[in-house]
Amino acid sequence: MPDNGLDGLKVLVTRPSEQAQNLVKLIEQHAGNPVLLPMLKIEPIQPDESSLHLLQQLTGNELLIFVSANAVRYAHQYVPQTIRHELTIAAIGRGTANELARAGLQVNLLPDSSHDSEALLALPQLSDIKGRHIVIVRGQGGREKLAETLRARGANVDYAEVYRRVAPDVKIEEHLSPAGIDIISITSGEALTNLAELARAQQQSWVFEKPLVVFHNRIAQQAKELGFGKTVLVVKEMSDAGIVHSLVQMNNTGA
Repeated sequence: MPDNGLDGLKVLVTRPSEQAQNLVKLIEQHAGNPVLLPMLKIEPIQPDESSLHLLQQLTGNELLIFVSANAVRYAHQYVPQTIRHELTIAAIGRGTANELARAGLQVNLLPDSSHDSEALLALPQLSDIKGRHIVIVRGQGGREKLAETLRARGANVDYAEVYRRVAPDVKIEEHLSPAGIDIISITSGEALTNLAELARAQQQSWVFEKPLVVFHNRIAQQAKELGFGKTVLVVKEMSDAGIVHSLVQMNNTGA
């Protein structure tokens, strides 16, 4: 078996379809067998009056934080061209930064160590922000850690919500079987919760016996609380390449 190969490993990919293709391709390139069954569906929404006003009336004095590539995808159209070069923009993750570049928006703040709220909050530029107006562009709901911490540091924080996450309506047994999956890849806690709820409701207990490769220690802890009993491997780099690297490492060592 080659050191860089997955040797036919069957990997369940739970990302939304529009975000999963690169990971699917990488798994195939490493001789793995991706099985796509999204545990989240992303739908754009018409921003409410408050969100729309925030985006269309930017002055250049705000700090604009995009929490995901979807936030960029569904919000950039509302940001006036005339103000874009004056904006200070932060991205959580390389994928978000890449999407901003494609939209013609320059990223000023991007954490290197990890791709989550905690890594962004650790940047020195966000340590002294008393009185700063910050607009967080995101989907409906989600973690409050980022906004709560920024407010505790004295910032004035608003949300601009431009999409929503929808749980899938699928019958697991029509798409998956115990023998057809070796490991499950999870990149969000919400996708993991949706998978667990579907598996329980549809009496597919075998799902909980499969090992997981996940994006964050927080998701690993959540997996244990939800009843996943096998190996939970946390990637070293929160990216598609990081997932595949962890899968190859696991496959080669038999972990």
